[in-house]
Amino acid sequence: MVRVPVMVAVLLAVGSPTTSVSAAPGDCATATALVKQQLPQRAVALLDSLPAAECAAERGVARSAVGLGDTLAAKAADELTSERLSSAESFATQALKHDSENESAAQTLKTIEDARPWSARLRAGWDGFWEKHLEPSTPLVLLLLGVLAAMFVLARLVALGRAEWAEPGTKPNAWRGWMRVGAAAGLLGGAVMISVGFANVLSESPDEGLIWAGRGLAFVTGVVALVVGGVSRRTWGGALRSWTLWAGLAILAALWADQFWVTLEGSSSWRTPLWLLLALLTAAVGIWLAAWLLATRLRLDIVVKGEDGAASSTGVGTVVALLSELGAERAQGIEVPRGADVTALEGAFSTLPDNAFLRTVKGLLVSLGGVTPWTATVEGGAASRSVSIRRNGHAVDSAVIDVAAIVPSISGEPGVEAATTTSEADSSAAEPDASLRLAAAFILLALAQKHRAIRSGLAGATRWESVGLQYIASSDLTGPSNSARRRALLAAALNRDPANLSAQLAYRHALDRLSDDKDTLRRYREWLAEFEKEERLTRGLKLRATYTRAVIATNEAFAGGSRAGGLQPIREALEDHAEIAATVKEDDPEWRLVQELKDRLSGLHYLANGGQRPSPRSPWGMYNLGCALASRHDLSQTLVSPGNGGKAQDDAEAAIWLRRAQEDPLDRDWYKSDPQLEEFRKRAFFRRTFLPAPNSDLFAVPAVAAVAEPLRRAGYGHPRLLAAARPPVVASVAEIDRAQAGVVVRLAEIHCSLVDFGRAAAGNPLADGAPPRPLEDWAGELVHRFVEEGRPSLEHLRGFRDEHARCGFAQLVAADVHATSRTDNELPKVQEGAHWPQAYLAAPGVSLTQLRGALAAWLATL
Repeated sequence: MVRVPVMVAVLLAVGSPTTSVSAAPGDCATATALVKQQLPQRAVALLDSLPAAECAAERGVARSAVGLGDTLAAKAADELTSERLSSAESFATQALKHDSENESAAQTLKTIEDARPWSARLRAGWDGFWEKHLEPSTPLVLLLLGVLAAMFVLARLVALGRAEWAEPGTKPNAWRGWMRVGAAAGLLGGAVMISVGFANVLSESPDEGLIWAGRGLAFVTGVVALVVGGVSRRTWGGALRSWTLWAGLAILAALWADQFWVTLEGSSSWRTPLWLLLALLTAAVGIWLAAWLLATRLRLDIVVKGEDGAASSTGVGTVVALLSELGAERAQGIEVPRGADVTALEGAFSTLPDNAFLRTVKGLLVSLGGVTPWTATVEGGAASRSVSIRRNGHAVDSAVIDVAAIVPSISGEPGVEAATTTSEADSSAAEPDASLRLAAAFILLALAQKHRAIRSGLAGATRWESVGLQYIASSDLTGPSNSARRRALLAAALNRDPANLSAQLAYRHALDRLSDDKDTLRRYREWLAEFEKEERLTRGLKLRATYTRAVIATNEAFAGGSRAGGLQPIREALEDHAEIAATVKEDDPEWRLVQELKDRLSGLHYLANGGQRPSPRSPWGMYNLGCALASRHDLSQTLVSPGNGGKAQDDAEAAIWLRRAQEDPLDRDWYKSDPQLEEFRKRAFFRRTFLPAPNSDLFAVPAVAAVAEPLRRAGYGHPRLLAAARPPVVASVAEIDRAQAGVVVRLAEIHCSLVDFGRAAAGNPLADGAPPRPLEDWAGELVHRFVEEGRPSLEHLRGFRDEHARCGFAQLVAADVHATSRTDNELPKVQEGAHWPQAYLAAPGVSLTQLRGALAAWLATL
């Protein structure tokens, strides 16, 4: 490099008197160098201070360069005046190549630059920045990227080289955060320091900022290595070997030694080897931590093949959906979990594109990069499948799923075969077959062996068969018609894994939830209270158990009739539930469950604690509020003052809320047997809202309905015509069996007799002074009940030995018919005044008494 000596020479030349100085040795060479550096004006000034005879050739060259620059600058100025910017820029640039100090050319370029649009100025600025700052660093950057890529490949190879990679024992998310910081700092710091070290070896001068960046990253890596290496033996069980601790100490010691020598001497002959040693230590720790992150990452690729061995994208989608329901979605199921309370699989699924080329490319990248450590392969059909799990290329577990051997069947139950052995052809249109749900459970439990975050959500479950059976029972068999099969599957789940707390809760729920026996409900409530003390329970299970306990305590309070229980067990369950719910934050997996339960429990809170009437939004919340209104006057311990007026008013509101809640497809019939509504079912608002009008049509009676159409086509569409006909004639013209024709003719005779008696007796008072209820409205219901009692003819109905037997039969039939249907005039039309509540409460009893008396009177006439 000669620029500094030349500048010194120029300064000496400018500062010397020109009249008495002769050419110094080298002045001519200095002038030549200045011209080559595009500084001819300085060369002219230097040579003008020398005698004219000295350096004549160099003086001519310098002045020629200055003159050429002035000529080109003048041409550029002329072009600029003519607004030919491109040409002016070219001439000015050429002028500066000959004389970089030509002010006219520089001013022309500045004027041109100011006249350009902002985008052109931005582009020009970037080009200048690139040429001045970035382009000189390109070799170093390329070296850094190459070293970084090599380190990442080494990390992937290390991840593949070990079969076992343990998870932290406690706070895995926090530890993974530390590991990410250490891995990133180690990889980047190692790459920077290795690149800077090579630059020093090549006698280049790297940016000082890179040196300090490397030191800072090495320091971070050393600190993380100390933390994870020093604590790992207590919390990770030796998952990270102790060399991590020593590597962290070595990194910090090397950093101190390097800084010491820099401070003491400014440089050292062995600093470059020390720097490279520090770089290698930092890179080694970064590679190790990155390998741990890659190997333990919860990322899963799923492959599903049919019985023919062909890959099935539909099957992949089904398994992903089932696994998401089991392990990625927030708490599912209100009173029992739908599957498991695991959310660790959220975002863990990797699927390959359908395009064959893209699938191959992505598969190669995934294999090299190690971003998807887990691979699950499912093969076979609905009756039997095999599942294998691999992690980082190593086999982890495998199983053969034989549905017939795992899923119990109930002999004689319809639909069992369809539920367990759905064919491949029909699987797309049906529910996922049991084998896929079992496969999803197997994959989840295999992942749980290595990931603590999954195990914590399984609530003690350790067998995939148990989790799979519970999953099937809580997903596919939720309807009332599947109750027996649901109990069988949950029992099988507990037989395979008694420690499965979710299955315990679901099994006891399936046994006792719909009971109306007071002792059974009491035992169930006490069992729930003990169950809630189990340490392995997830918070979701505790929320469900306390909610169910509040509901069961409510049913227990009302089971056995009016004024049978108290409110204290309900309050205790509600308080326990509120205590647990208070710990749930908005971003917790159980937040949505808490909000759903809060809406459902609003009615129970109103029943147990009073206060302002809530306005629930869900059908179950509406149902619970309706039940609270309908029953809060029926307890021995009540928050409301007794009185028929309040009961009648609450009954009207209760009927409205219960009607709104009736559209739940799984629970729309629960109101018929709910112990809490036992008394309400006897009152007129319930009867008018939920019971149908009695059937008066003979042809709607089940025994006649089967042949109603042939009878109508034959001209026997009226009961009187049918009652007057001879059975052989009816059988002939209606083309039905003679025995059948005889039955319907005799039933028609009963129907006509009931109608005639009811019409005739409509105005005659009975012995007790109450007007008889016309039997015409109840004729069809009574005929059907006579058939069920084995008295399908007038002859059979005449066969009572005495009045006591006749009245007993009338009481039995009337009570049964009255409990399942109602007439329109049971509810008082005037619902105001001091006496109407009493009339309202008495109306159903009066209606039953009238029906029983009319029926007994009719039987006496036969």
